[in-house]
Amino acid sequence: MSHRKLLFGVVLLLVAALVIGGVGCGGGAKPTPTPTATPTAAGTPTAVATPTATTPAGGGVPTWKVGDKWVYNVTYKEVTATFTETVTSADADTYATSIAFASVDRKEKMFVSTALTMDTGMTKKYSVADLDEVEMKATIKTVAAGTLTFVKTGTYTHATSKWPLTVGAEWTGKLKRDVSVTKKEGNIKVVVEKTESVTVPAGTFDCYKLVTTEGTKTILEEWYSADVKSIVKRVENTYWDQPETWELQSYTPK
Repeated sequence: MSHRKLLFGVVLLLVAALVIGGVGCGGGAKPTPTPTATPTAAGTPTAVATPTATTPAGGGVPTWKVGDKWVYNVTYKEVTATFTETVTSADADTYATSIAFASVDRKEKMFVSTALTMDTGMTKKYSVADLDEVEMKATIKTVAAGTLTFVKTGTYTHATSKWPLTVGAEWTGKLKRDVSVTKKEGNIKVVVEKTESVTVPAGTFDCYKLVTTEGTKTILEEWYSADVKSIVKRVENTYWDQPETWELQSYTPK
């Protein structure tokens, strides 16, 4: 009986050893799996900046010097001539310029049947305070009346400062045109209509566009650039039976 007990105890020990050994061979507790990383949200793309419109240079009233020169291609009825405007004098109130060109043929707006010739030379005056064109004189020749002097004068009223130019600004004025017995006077309004890029023979310029009206009619469109301190393009429909277009060819500061 004692042998059986002994044998039974040995068997129990062997079974216990096998059980413990089996657990050991299994490597113990299974390792806890590493959690899979949750993907992070994709970064928000950087917004592309919207290009801003080029604003022409502003600044105060331009300052001219004696000797400043602008050369224009002036076209009338598909015929182009060269006009050279040079500052000849300056005082506290006005700049005076001379405009040289070869004789050109024109027809006046009121008397379209009468051909005339603009003789070599024209003069202009501009106010120093606002750079308004206050006077223009030119010599013209007609078969019937001979040589005449064409004079235009302008006076302007600025409710606020004209400079720096800003879109939407406007001012008023009065034009007087005098050619021998023909005299005309009218009220005008000038509006800074918009900014615009303009290409002329001298290059491409960011400009302020100024529009002058007399009553309901547009008589003058001008594109001003601070780069040349003056107009780079002008479409004039004041005197002649067809518009006259000026485009800057070159600018030479003193």
